[in-house]
Amino acid sequence: MVFGCAKENPNLVNPPFPSETDYIRFFNLATDSKPRKLVVGKLKETSDIGTGLLSLPIKPPPADSVSIELKLNNVTEYSSNIKMRLIRDTRYVVIGTPKKNSLQPLDTIIVLTTSYSILTNANNCFLTLVNMNTDTNMLYSVVLGCPSNDVIIQQTPFLGISLQKEIISGNISVSILSQVLWCIPRALK
Repeated sequence: MVFGCAKENPNLVNPPFPSETDYIRFFNLATDSKPRKLVVGKLKETSDIGTGLLSLPIKPPPADSVSIELKLNNVTEYSSNIKMRLIRDTRYVVIGTPKKNSLQPLDTIIVLTTSYSILTNANNCFLTLVNMNTDTNMLYSVVLGCPSNDVIIQQTPFLGISLQKEIISGNISVSILSQVLWCIPRALK
């Protein structure tokens, strides 16, 4: 009788850094129409990205958490004082935007994450709604297909991020419904 050890999976014994399986993109929503770049962990950066554009994905440096900076003309414009934790098999979108009534063209970042390890079906994808409309009286919902179908993402306020909804990937249509939170009638002159 011959005994031997089963071959061990090296990814279980020494799992790779999250940075080996993660990608980060930058979405520039600054109000001054100037290109900016995202710097991750002071080592990796995107190219300059114009307003309303999404960068190509970059891999973060080898670490389990990274700092985030946004640069305008190679000068740091925004720096997060909290490091972003990296989780294996995750995609990140860093959105740079101003707060409502802000005098700064960019003073806030929102980080969206999508983890491929929690999909129940490899043919599915996640849908998330981020409300960037500065009108705080407006709420938005998402319906798969026609507006009369069932709501899959409930009312999301300004700078709100909905929960992820897993849907079948491919060419699909969605309807975005708006709802006024409240309304004050104007006085008659």
